[in-house]
Amino acid sequence: ARTRIARTCNVKPDELLFTSGGTESNSLAILGHVRALKKAGRAYSDMHIVTTTLEHSSTKNACEIAAELGVSVSYVKPRHGTIALDDILSEIGSRSIMVTIHHVQSETGTVQRVADIARAVKKKNPTTIVHVDAAQSPLWLDVGPHRLIADLVTYDAQKVQGPKGV
Repeated sequence: ARTRIARTCNVKPDELLFTSGGTESNSLAILGHVRALKKAGRAYSDMHIVTTTLEHSSTKNACEIAAELGVSVSYVKPRHGTIALDDILSEIGSRSIMVTIHHVQSETGTVQRVADIARAVKKKNPTTIVHVDAAQSPLWLDVGPHRLIADLVTYDAQKVQGPKGV
């Protein structure tokens, strides 16, 4: 199964990590990165996450936990339902460790231009990790990590007719 899914996503099998679902995946992506940097010696106060006000509650909750640890979190507001690239870029600085953004908004169906955002973020600060919550995307769009230009992408099996809890 790992090999088949990896082939579908155009990644190596060892690049996949299976969790209990989208919520755990988002938490692991965000807080796992924060904690890995902390373990490597970086202070929480020297970390900054950029996200949006449109995110799924699992992303919002993980960002709130990071903030409680002392990580600075910026919340970008949408313009007419989408996130403007300039608004994301204006938040990126030398302390920015991650941009976390969803691909397709679950309630409105709005599609964010995450590949464009990721390219621009990497150009401005190559060390900033881009995390994309693509739980709502796979049935409708090509959402392999390389296509989204993302470092971390979370999916949810039950959104693609897979079993719940995977």
